[in-house]
Amino acid sequence: MVNRELTFIDASRIQDYQTCPRYYMFKHVLGWQSDEAKDINLVFGQAWHLGQEALLKSRSGSHYGAVDTAIIAFLQYYGKHFTEDTDLQNFPKNPGVAWNAFLSYISDYDEQDLAWNVIHTEVRDSIDLGWGIPIAFRIDAIVKDQRGIIAVEHKTSSMLFSNWADQWHEKPQIYIYMAACKAFYGEIVNRMIINGSFFRKGSKGQEATGNVEHLRLPVIKDDDSIELGLRNLRVWVERIKNDYELLNKELNVSFLLAFPKAGTSCIQYMKPCRYQAYCQAYNNPCIVDCPAGMRVKFWDPRVEEEE
Repeated sequence: MVNRELTFIDASRIQDYQTCPRYYMFKHVLGWQSDEAKDINLVFGQAWHLGQEALLKSRSGSHYGAVDTAIIAFLQYYGKHFTEDTDLQNFPKNPGVAWNAFLSYISDYDEQDLAWNVIHTEVRDSIDLGWGIPIAFRIDAIVKDQRGIIAVEHKTSSMLFSNWADQWHEKPQIYIYMAACKAFYGEIVNRMIINGSFFRKGSKGQEATGNVEHLRLPVIKDDDSIELGLRNLRVWVERIKNDYELLNKELNVSFLLAFPKAGTSCIQYMKPCRYQAYCQAYNNPCIVDCPAGMRVKFWDPRVEEEE
């Protein structure tokens, strides 16, 4: 199956295209996704998001509710994919560590978040920025304090690099989320918070609890920076649209010029691109069937996945 029509764009698609146009094609035009068992990192990440959502909704007056609220939501999703006998192999991304992580999160941020008024959680929609295509998004939470609206994003990872915070300031989602909040609430939104939670195995003595650390990064942009960021993103969107146009002219060619290979993104975080073998084997992946070990699946941030 070749998805030759671009019906929406979102921050993840733009970022994938920036990484490598051919990577974008494998993932979003062909929809090739791994057919292996569920990835613990993806399952745990989604379960953590759902726990955080429940925690935000539990705020009574101005404080977070009991940790039980978060862990119940966490387990409702996590338990669909992993059973208790996998806890050891999944460590530190398992329910026991998550319980302690939610407790430490509440301890770290309960007082700090007293000024937050939770407006919405898990916001899925799209906006029109005049780019000739809907801009889809999914924002984890939208809160408001005395200074205005803030978009909140939760992230989990097994590693915390010294420059972790530096990667976020120019991510596409920063500008798209700020623009989305402005479109819906009619006021300038120039703040976003990245909530990073890091789950590591830890050292001796932490075999049961793991080493969990939370890092909160505020991203603040002035009006000109937001405008420049959005204009830059439009340049990338136009490049994506042009590649779709070229793709539809190259129906059965022996080698594909649309969505060119970046060549410098084959190794990321010391790991090969998931499509590296196929990229090297097929000059035009659009004329071959989805290979064994892969399945065709497309993701839309506006649609909640059924599990």
